[in-house]
Amino acid sequence: MILINGERLRALEQEIVTAMEARSEEEVDIVGHGGVGLTLARSAFSIATMQLRWGERGPMHMDRHVDGGPSIIHMSIALFGCRTLNCEVLNGEEDGSSVVKIVSDHLGPGDVYVSSPSCCYHSVDYPKQFAEGAGQPPNTLVIHLRSNILRMRHGPAIFHKSNALMSDVIAPLVAKHLAADPLQLPSMADVQHVLAKWNVPLVD
Repeated sequence: MILINGERLRALEQEIVTAMEARSEEEVDIVGHGGVGLTLARSAFSIATMQLRWGERGPMHMDRHVDGGPSIIHMSIALFGCRTLNCEVLNGEEDGSSVVKIVSDHLGPGDVYVSSPSCCYHSVDYPKQFAEGAGQPPNTLVIHLRSNILRMRHGPAIFHKSNALMSDVIAPLVAKHLAADPLQLPSMADVQHVLAKWNVPLVD
């Protein structure tokens, strides 16, 4: 993912660095990264979490919410189970008003998407599921990869300042870049090329 999007990430990184030149030294420190500067090749998709749902359960609706800052550049990989992601999209009307529309995607095993859920309201619906048998995987297993752009987010004072940085600087630049030149998912040929370089066999 990082290899095939290197130029896109470097372009975004440079715009963020340039925009930060007009901010205070304290705000620059919030970006952090050990004094070596922001490197999206290192920090993009660097925070991995697993989302599990197991056992016998009825249908579940996760209410509308917005993710935290690390989801500004986010990738989801579904391994097992199904869920429906509902995103709220703001559409401008001819009379100048705005209307919220729901865009729903049904996601199953093998589905992958890149998004910015820290910038939009979304909800998730899970279907009824039955208890797994012995040795079976969990009904739902999803990998979420988030990005470590703002390193210094501990403590209320810094946290609120980092939120301002996210809304004033980071989010508008990410939105502009994703709209103009979206990140590309690797093809199987890309995967095979990297595995060949690492001399790792592709297992069926």
